[in-house]
Amino acid sequence: PGGAEGNRTPDLLIANEALYHLSYGPRKARNKSIEGRAVKGAATGGRNGRAKPCLVSAVKAGRSEAMGSFIFYILGQILGLLVLAIIVSAVASWLVAFNLINIRHPVARNALGVLDAVTRPILRPFQRIIPSLGGIDISPIVAIIVIQAAQRFLLPWLHALAYPFIG
Repeated sequence: PGGAEGNRTPDLLIANEALYHLSYGPRKARNKSIEGRAVKGAATGGRNGRAKPCLVSAVKAGRSEAMGSFIFYILGQILGLLVLAIIVSAVASWLVAFNLINIRHPVARNALGVLDAVTRPILRPFQRIIPSLGGIDISPIVAIIVIQAAQRFLLPWLHALAYPFIG
């Protein structure tokens, strides 16, 4: 009494239409950079006889490009933090000189020790070259100018130079 009719499509035309809708979904927007690339060894025979783009290599290229940008972004941020550490170290040295910070306090001593450990390797070469002007050390200012010049000019140049290798 009719059990098999309810589980199957009785009309072959309806079954074909159902399969058509299941196998073809809406078109997804393609990335323009991926769409135009043709990779060696890719199968031909697409529309107009063009080679089909190899999506796997395009995704890998996008990943390496993002990784290269990430690395240079991190380097830029580290240089920015170094500038901030130099500024804080200079201000802290003034506060110590005017007895506004007690270096006998363990927290202040540890904080100044960390700042000195971070900024000393950067400032020492500048302090060897630049003499003290009447007791005023201008090496932090020169170091900040050099670091910001490296951030603005040297880092983008290095990124452009390394782009073919890391993306």
